[in-house]
Amino acid sequence: MLFGHLGTVIFQTFKIRIKKPSYWIMVLVPIILMSALLSITWITQNNNSRKINVGIIDNKILSVEMNKNDNLKVINITNNEKEKYLKNKKVEVVIRKDSFKNDFDVLSTHQLSASDKNIIDNELTQYNYKINLINANLSKEQLELISNNKSVNYTTLDKSSESSNQANFAISAVLGIFIFIFLTSYVSMIAQEIANEKSSRIMEILLASTSAKDQYYGKIFGILLLALVQMTIYIVIFFCSFLYFKNHINLQVIDQILSQLNFEILIISIFIVLVSIALYTFLTALIASLINDFNQVQQAIAPITYLAMIGYILAFILPNSTNNIIINILSFIPFFSQTLMPARLSIHSANINQGLLSLGINLITLIILAQVGLKLYSKNVLSYSSDNILKQFLQGLKHINLITKKR
Repeated sequence: MLFGHLGTVIFQTFKIRIKKPSYWIMVLVPIILMSALLSITWITQNNNSRKINVGIIDNKILSVEMNKNDNLKVINITNNEKEKYLKNKKVEVVIRKDSFKNDFDVLSTHQLSASDKNIIDNELTQYNYKINLINANLSKEQLELISNNKSVNYTTLDKSSESSNQANFAISAVLGIFIFIFLTSYVSMIAQEIANEKSSRIMEILLASTSAKDQYYGKIFGILLLALVQMTIYIVIFFCSFLYFKNHINLQVIDQILSQLNFEILIISIFIVLVSIALYTFLTALIASLINDFNQVQQAIAPITYLAMIGYILAFILPNSTNNIIINILSFIPFFSQTLMPARLSIHSANINQGLLSLGINLITLIILAQVGLKLYSKNVLSYSSDNILKQFLQGLKHINLITKKR
């Protein structure tokens, strides 16, 4: 019977929320934003990959040199032909070198982009450099010595990490963004769910037919089920899109990242993320039970959001601070480890055993928090104290401590 009541609360919480337009807006907005970002990136890359049609006036050597650049399509023209070529749009840029100086006159049909200017400037600079070396009457050996580019070869002793670091860190960065968005969304949702029922006195009616325990776990599991639905939607969309566009040149880098991925790190990171979402949800339910007025919701959840933001920010600082003892310690502490430990694992700043230890600490903390949260929830859900939230929280902990001593 108890499971039946619990299942009813879970179903009702899930059913009411999933029908609300606000939930689907929350689900669809990241998809729309990501689609827009990928579209802009695709358009930009296609625009940057186009060849610039360049006309070189009476300078075959310059034409040969510039034609080596894959971004340029070069033709030789005379000074009398430049107007015709520009007017007919056979070329968009005409270049003429000053016969007495190292200066160039560049005439274009439109305002050149910064990237186009950079390509042309680099080619003309390289041309002048080579011509000046030739005019310096240097020997062949001297020219080769000056022109020879220095190469630096880096070797990593840990061969297993050499090819997968970039892939693993890319995944951990995505997980970091993902968990922060999820936390801010679902922390607010569970807080509003409990605060709304408490402030409207509906909770008194609900507890007449079900226990506080059923309400507590039912609402949390109902909200977590919504998070699972959203997560599943994103996974399905990602893999369907990836399979459909797999052969697209702009998505081949994703295929390369997935092929280099360390799945042990991925699995541990996902479990840390899931347990952390549950941790924040239980903490929010606990805090929400102390709220007397719906207007207090944002004030109550603000510290929880800031807590999540600390780990999120530190995860992006980590690659340049791998030996920072504070960050390394925080990667084992619940409420911070959800982003720090996956990031440390991805750049091999932590090993698999340390990842499992962090996961174990999170699981133990989750069990303790769930029990403490239930006791505080049961005590405060029908309490309408005028004291501030912090004072109510401390009084609740004191009450739990006294009960424990009596037992």
